[in-house]
Amino acid sequence: MTEHKKYLKQLLIFAAAGIILFAPFGLNLRPSDPGVMRGAFAIAAGVVVLAGIIYNGVKLSKVKPPAVLTDNKKEELRIQNQLRESKNRSVVGKIAGKALDQLELTSKKAESFRQIVGAKFGESSLTYGRYAGVLDQGVETISKNTSFLAARMQAFDEDQYLKLSKAVSSGSYRKDAVDDSLQEDQLVRMNKSLKEMNGILDSNEHLLDMMTTCVNEVAALGEKDNTQANDDIIEEIQHLIETTKYYH
Repeated sequence: MTEHKKYLKQLLIFAAAGIILFAPFGLNLRPSDPGVMRGAFAIAAGVVVLAGIIYNGVKLSKVKPPAVLTDNKKEELRIQNQLRESKNRSVVGKIAGKALDQLELTSKKAESFRQIVGAKFGESSLTYGRYAGVLDQGVETISKNTSFLAARMQAFDEDQYLKLSKAVSSGSYRKDAVDDSLQEDQLVRMNKSLKEMNGILDSNEHLLDMMTTCVNEVAALGEKDNTQANDDIIEEIQHLIETTKYYH
């Protein structure tokens, strides 16, 4: 049981006890009751119930509520899980591992970008908003590229690929009953798929490098009006984003 549920449950128990003990439809205890024992019990019970409510209420207020995952965070976790499932595979494992590293690096660079731009222009400024918008586009592009990559990896039949590679390499495929050209074409398609997967990694890497370059360019801007310089940097990022989209 989480702390949140624990203190909430105890708070409700004390509140319910108070209702049962002091409500007119319950025991209807009153400290002013004529009976000495009943009056004393009412006072003691009241102190215990009130203390229990206050204690658990204070504890509950200090417990951080469970994190609510946004749709973007859920999607990020889904992609990461897909990549982890592929990480130990013999053919696409290295691709999956690099993709995971890229996602982690993307988060770090995005945070660094926000801090530098925020410190430079102020988070309430229009310039910061423009940079934040294009940064979000870049992060989204890498995320969607990686989602596309993860799906391609899951659909990739490694057993068939390894079998075909061995058969074509040794020439044994020419001795089986399956049409030779069909097997050759299938291997070509699978090699092309692997090449495209690595191409997605390269595109993401290029975009990450560009983010670093842009952060450095922003940091190097002087105090004078740099509207044109900002426009050039933002336009440069937007152009790169459009040229690195693998998803459709």
